[in-house]
Amino acid sequence: MGVEVDDSLMLMCKIWRERFKIFATDHSKSAKIKTKGNWAKKYYARCFALKKERGIDVITEDICNIAFSELMDKPQASGVDLE
Repeated sequence: MGVEVDDSLMLMCKIWRERFKIFATDHSKSAKIKTKGNWAKKYYARCFALKKERGIDVITEDICNIAFSELMDKPQASGVDLE
């Protein structure tokens, strides 16, 4: 079981770094870049929530991509995002 958790965490970190690098390049004026740590926490929480919703034991690349897209590819509701 420990290996599955480690693999899931490594996958989440890898996808976050890759996708955030692209996001930061494409949306260089986004306020989300300045609060990267907060968005990372939300991303990891969403990955675990999606895993639980699907009733599976490991986090997949699909789950990571869905979680990132849900959080980062939509404008902030507060209207603070300056993209």
